[in-house]
Amino acid sequence: MTKIVKDAPRLIDEAFEKAPDFAKPIIYKLREIVHSTCPEIKEDWKWGPNFNYHGMVCGIWYFKKHASITFFNGADIHDKYRMFTDGMANEHNRNIKYTSADQIRTKELKEYIKQACANNKKGIKPLAKKAERTVELPDYLKKIFKQHPKAAKVFDALTFTERKEYVVSIAVAKKEETRERRILKMLEKLEK
Repeated sequence: MTKIVKDAPRLIDEAFEKAPDFAKPIIYKLREIVHSTCPEIKEDWKWGPNFNYHGMVCGIWYFKKHASITFFNGADIHDKYRMFTDGMANEHNRNIKYTSADQIRTKELKEYIKQACANNKKGIKPLAKKAERTVELPDYLKKIFKQHPKAAKVFDALTFTERKEYVVSIAVAKKEETRERRILKMLEKLEK
């Protein structure tokens, strides 16, 4: 049985009180939705506020410009409503980001929480799946690595996670200049 931090509700209250004003309506609404969806869920504190039902289900946190709910085994949740906005590069976690409480689709979110709780109750564990351990390089990176063989050799020697982080960081850049800046930074690090 998972050990729950006894002080977790107080720690969460204190952390949420420190949230920026824009984030408070989001995180409090998410917290209420989690509890109303699964009344047996327990508040816990591991890497910050999270909610436990036969294991870690989800966590809620705030950042400079958004707040989010992270499903710790989100890869096993059917994203029927295409609500996941982040985390697809992660083997297990999936996130939904919000900049306003009005963006929260309560009915749909409850379905995701129910799936996550049901998966935990069934004993479905994130590590039960063996993820493909290859990183597919976009054509533009293949071309760059052909021009920089030293960087390519170092890149190939990196761990799966390190290679994936580089590729995802570059691939998700919305602006061309951001992507180019990230490529140059990567090459600089790899060639040192």
